[in-house]
Amino acid sequence: MSKYTNTLSDVFSIAAEISIPSFPQNFENKRNLSEFLRISVLPAGLGINLVSGSGLIIIDIFVPSNEGPKRLYEVAEMLDTLFVGRTVNNTQFFHSTLNVIGIDENPSLFRGQYNLNYSHYEVM
Repeated sequence: MSKYTNTLSDVFSIAAEISIPSFPQNFENKRNLSEFLRISVLPAGLGINLVSGSGLIIIDIFVPSNEGPKRLYEVAEMLDTLFVGRTVNNTQFFHSTLNVIGIDENPSLFRGQYNLNYSHYEVM
């Protein structure tokens, strides 16, 4: 595997530790889920060698719109507990930010964007 697929696998293995369904960035909510995560891994930087790198993980959080930002904040706190400061299989996760986006295109969903910096290290 490569640094990209390794990082993606690490992120999804951690996200599976909470009871909210997680999907890749091209997921469309055709099942009308009321709560889910949509995960994107954006490689953005070079590492110390060809198999290392860094970047940004973007997790779109979707929660029921009638619960407002409180549920969004609760999910972000769960993600912080799982990711921030953790190293899994040579992928290290750093600080996070949360952007409240508001009502989604689907008005029954409220959306926020959780951003997390990462570095992935491997030895050649």
